[in-house]
Amino acid sequence: MCVKPDGTLSPNAEMILKGCRQPATIDEMAQKTGLRSFRIKSSIRELTGAGLLEQDGDRYRLTPQGEAVLQG
Repeated sequence: MCVKPDGTLSPNAEMILKGCRQPATIDEMAQKTGLRSFRIKSSIRELTGAGLLEQDGDRYRLTPQGEAVLQG
């Protein structure tokens, strides 16, 4: 689970969101975070569904809502 019931992020979700401050592909996120691609793909689905990331072609970027969550 990337976004916990209390609205906080899991450590992996936080790393992925920080890695998407500049648009990034799944492979680029894997390099930045050290996470495996399959873990990133499942997290991206949840983070996109929560409105924290958006897809642009093969790249993902942080939304204003995602930035606000990171800012705390």
